[in-house]
Amino acid sequence: MQNFVWRITGPKPRALNPDINNATHWYGITVPANAAMYRDDTQQVVKALPDNTKIVWKFKPTSNLIDGSDGKIVTIERKWGAMSSLDSIHDLPPANYEFSTLAIFPDGVSKPTLVYEWDERKYRPTAQLTLITPAI
Repeated sequence: MQNFVWRITGPKPRALNPDINNATHWYGITVPANAAMYRDDTQQVVKALPDNTKIVWKFKPTSNLIDGSDGKIVTIERKWGAMSSLDSIHDLPPANYEFSTLAIFPDGVSKPTLVYEWDERKYRPTAQLTLITPAI
């Protein structure tokens, strides 16, 4: 008989040197975190953030985790650079979340940024992330 552990987050054993930018190294879910360089709703180009700006993602669970346990707020910080418009957040424990972002500029000034609410197709201060589980 084997004892199995359901891992919903953390590095996978085959990832000898886990890379936070590689989705295949982690058990948790991956969320696209792309920066929009053009907003369809305002039909305007978005001014790029200065290099070395930090983006702080805050994911607040709105459900239990997929294993039934209580979720905790997850905060992830990333450094913005010229190539950061296409990014992803990896290893998020599977659950439903409300999320937001904050930009911290190189001079220390911080400013909330807008995120795209897929259901409403609008940019807002917060958005919902809902897990879709396949029917068995």
